[in-house]
Amino acid sequence: MAKKIFISGEKLRAIVESYGILELVSMYAKEFNVKGNLVWFICPSHPDKSLGSTVAYIDKNDYYCWGCNKGGDIWTLAQEFIREKYGSTNYNDFLEALAGDLGID
Repeated sequence: MAKKIFISGEKLRAIVESYGILELVSMYAKEFNVKGNLVWFICPSHPDKSLGSTVAYIDKNDYYCWGCNKGGDIWTLAQEFIREKYGSTNYNDFLEALAGDLGID
């Protein structure tokens, strides 16, 4: 797990939202495909690992998966990617891992 950080969840959320969903997907998705304003990627939330079931909308900064019916904003997707990568569902662990991945000390 990443080292202990001292940053508020609100500040980290603002940083994540400034990245945009395409940047987030490119950081975490094992595979993705950009087609116009859409980013197709493998959903981190369920075992079906087909590329065509999850889409991110670049202009809206949100996503939806038809395989597991999960969706939400970029912050929700960041939580799903961190959960898949590190296996933690603890909010403080999530903040620390995400900050570490973003290079925030």
